[in-house]
Amino acid sequence: MDKVFFYSLQDAAEKLKKTEEDVRELARQGRLSEFRDGSTLLLSANEVEAAISSTSPCEGRSKSAAPAGLKV
Repeated sequence: MDKVFFYSLQDAAEKLKKTEEDVRELARQGRLSEFRDGSTLLLSANEVEAAISSTSPCEGRSKSAAPAGLKV
């Protein structure tokens, strides 16, 4: 399986269980890095995955273990 480096806006929104506008706002706030391929908005797969992990309940893990400055 190929490693994914970027998610489209739609894919990131689905993975984060947020609206596309919510994901755009996270990017505007600097909480997710955004890139452009022409008119296509792409988001860092590593940061999207980190945001998913920080919002998923993990046994024995406190909320303070989330990446600094990332609030989803």
